[in-house]
Amino acid sequence: METNNNYIKKEFTITAYSENHIGLLNRITIIFTRRHVNIESLTVSASAIEGIHKFTIVVYETEDKVKKILYANVLLHPDIKIPSSETGTRHQAAERTAKQFNALTLAISEKSKIVTVYYKDEKMRLSSLSELFTKAREALKALEKNKEMLDMFIRKLNVSESLELVTLDDLLVIFQRKNIIDNIAKTLSIYLSELGKEGEFIDVQLKEITSSVEREIELIIKDYSEHFNFEGIIRELNTLDYESLLEKERLFKIFSNYKKKEGALVPKGYRILRNIPILTEENIMALINEFSSLRNLVLASEEDFTKIKGIGEKKAKAIKEYLLKIPI
Repeated sequence: METNNNYIKKEFTITAYSENHIGLLNRITIIFTRRHVNIESLTVSASAIEGIHKFTIVVYETEDKVKKILYANVLLHPDIKIPSSETGTRHQAAERTAKQFNALTLAISEKSKIVTVYYKDEKMRLSSLSELFTKAREALKALEKNKEMLDMFIRKLNVSESLELVTLDDLLVIFQRKNIIDNIAKTLSIYLSELGKEGEFIDVQLKEITSSVEREIELIIKDYSEHFNFEGIIRELNTLDYESLLEKERLFKIFSNYKKKEGALVPKGYRILRNIPILTEENIMALINEFSSLRNLVLASEEDFTKIKGIGEKKAKAIKEYLLKIPI
């Protein structure tokens, strides 16, 4: 088996030249220690240039880790012919380097307290923690408000299903709101990626909301899969911006284009049955296969339910009682 010499520890001697300012030795030490590299010896001597000192550092480490330290402390000199929209020297160098090498670069301005990340032709200014928290909380508040609206539409769907009066609008507004929630969640995720560990609590709330929405939508798709090609609907909805999502006529057209058959919109009953805790996934599948629709489930008797494998008297009673009082 071949051994990669880049990952074998050996002795390296690193030479650096600089003016000997107060605190410089401490800064050099930090460069190594924060990467968990121990300095075997460090000597300082005068160089051939007046005012410039020579720093000789000996370490016992892998070549790969030593190279990373050296690369991290190289002054960048990218091609100045590459266009830059920045004015500061540091930011210009970072932007040009990102474009020239298709690399991720970071520029920090101590004076203006601005941190900018560059990657290829893209750039993003990082906000301060206080700014990020404000934006994240506002996004979370908007997310919660839209989740409440979605819950309201789902309750309306419950009523329509119990009365056998489901319309295209009942489904359309749910998927419209779901996509708006997705867009807000994407924006919030960007803020959380910048916050890191500081945003863990908000991240938990985000995941609770989005997982709840995804679960509800998944069941609605199962209920109405015989009526619509939801794969096509979702694909087209995902191409719309916020303004387009608010255009109901456009959404009606999308749903109409992917409608599989005409007639009354009758759910299979997945979503309603999932709300009965005593039922397992196997129970739900067996009931759907036998009765095929929510309408037939509502009309069935307890005795009819007990004929299904895995459904005893206790479960049959729970199903019937729940279907008689579908939450409105």
